[in-house]
Order: sequence, then C-alpha cells, then structure tokens
Amino acid sequence: MEKQINKDKNEEIEIDSQKSSEDLVNIQPVKKSKDNLVTFIILGVGLLIILTILVLIGLKLQDSKNSSTIKDIQNQDKTIVKIEEKESPTSKPLTKEEMIKQAFYYPNTISEQADDDFDLVLYTNDSVTTAYKYYEELVDLNNWELGPSGMATDKSGGFLNIGQDDFGANIEIRKVSSEYGSTKIEIRIDPKEEIAITSTFNRPSVEPTPPMDTELSQAPDEGGFILPFSNSRFITREDLTGLTEWQLKIARNEIYARHGREFVHQDLSCYFDKLPWYKIDPEYSENKLSSLETSNAVYILNYEKEINSSLINKDTGCK
Repeated sequence: MEKQINKDKNEEIEIDSQKSSEDLVNIQPVKKSKDNLVTFIILGVGLLIILTILVLIGLKLQDSKNSSTIKDIQNQDKTIVKIEEKESPTSKPLTKEEMIKQAFYYPNTISEQADDDFDLVLYTNDSVTTAYKYYEELVDLNNWELGPSGMATDKSGGFLNIGQDDFGANIEIRKVSSEYGSTKIEIRIDPKEEIAITSTFNRPSVEPTPPMDTELSQAPDEGGFILPFSNSRFITREDLTGLTEWQLKIARNEIYARHGREFVHQDLSCYFDKLPWYKIDPEYSENKLSSLETSNAVYILNYEKEINSSLINKDTGCK
C-alpha cells in the first residue's frame, strides 16, 4: 500500500514537472518575440533620427548654396554696373591735368602731337607778342602766381613760368616758319596730382585771330566731319558756339565712329553708314580712344547739357 502511494506521488511529481517544462517552453517564445519587437522599435527610432538629421543637413546645405548663388548674382550685377560705368567715356570726369590743359589751350590753333618735353604743342598765325599778351591776361584774370617771365628784345620769343600751390606750368612762345602757323606755343604742365584744385581757370574774352587754314565751317567737311580736328587737339567753346543740336550730337559721336563703333540710335547709324570712311569694327572698344578724344567727347556732352540739347538721349530715326 505504501509503495502504491509513493508511486502515485512520483507520477504526480513527474506530471507537474512536465507541465512546468511545457509552460517554460511556451513562455520563452513570447519573451523572445517581445525582445525582438523592442529591438525593431529602437532601430526604427534610431533610423528615423538619422534620416531627420540628414534631411536637416541637406536643407542647410541647400540654403547655403542658394545664399551663395544670390550673392554671386548680386556681385555679377555690381560688376556689370562697374563695367558699364567704366566703358562709358561720356560719364568720365575730366582729370586735373585735362582741366589744366583746356585752360591753357590757345584758341583756334593747330595742335601737334605732344612729346616727352611738352604736354601741349600749338601753332597759330598770331604774332609772338599777341600770344604772349594772351597768356599774361590769362594769368592776371585768375590771379595766378607768375614767376620768371619775359619777351626777347626782337619779339621773336617769350616765356612765362606759373607756380601755383595746386599746379605749375612753363610756357614757351617763339616765332617759327611752319605750314601750321607762324608762332609755336609749347606748354609743360605739372598738375601736382596729390593736391586738390584751388585755382580758377577762367579764360580771357579776347579771341585771337584764327589761322587761315583752320577757320571752321558750320557745314561738315568732305569726310562728313563736323569737327575734323577732334582727335588731334582739344575742343574749345568757340568750336561749339553756333552749332545746331544735331551737329553737336554728330560732333560728339564722330569721335567714336572713327574707331568703328556701332550705334544704337538709328539717326546716328543712318548718318554714319553713308560716310565712306565709316566701317563697323566687331572688336570695337572705347579703350581705343585716346585721352584727348575722351576729353573732347566729355567736353561736347557737357556743352550739350549746358544748352539743354533735346537730342542727347533722343533717337530721331533715319532722315
């Protein structure tokens, strides 16, 4: 009987053990499944954070690129403006040296190419005495400081030295035998660029007698030029007085036409196309103009503005 009881107890223990094993087997997959789910969730959240960071970095880089592009475009615009301003000679102000040259230019003269010794070389049919007195009056009119000066006893030559704080000048006048005139005027200028202009540059009202071969006609010459000398000497107010608004516009632009500039205004294009010497240069650049030509173009434009010319920026079309 006791053996039977022990046997029954052993069977119960064995059954309980089997049940515990089965329960443990059933519990382990559930736990493993939960662990995998947590792992997937953690990986998913991590991946989402990484993607978010990458997107933010990409947006920042794009904003930086766009900002850089905008700045480049703005810089290009500024560069274009600067280039346009630089390439337009009519917007250039006269340099100090050019202003002084215009003040010393003797009216109605023929200009020779300046050399290393002199900044202005001029010829006139006026006598040495007349030319000397003109510059004496120029000095007195502007209250310039006159240094050593004088005329030769035979009136064949004279010289004047001017010593202002803001510029200096030496003028030599002598009698010559030349096809350009009987009197030669040579002027050396020291503009003293580091000093601002304080002197005045008024010119005498007395107009010397023009040389016979330089008397101007209001009509164009055979080549169609209004001012055929605008590339060889400085233009004066006397050269422009009496010209019509149309002649002034032509006179200013024929300086560029000599170098083959193509014109936007139809009236200019039609006018110059008819002239035998005018030919468009595909490689035209206003850098080809000499400083004298640039100065003359500015001088004419300023005169047009002074008289309120209506044709400065107006295209009247082909005539």
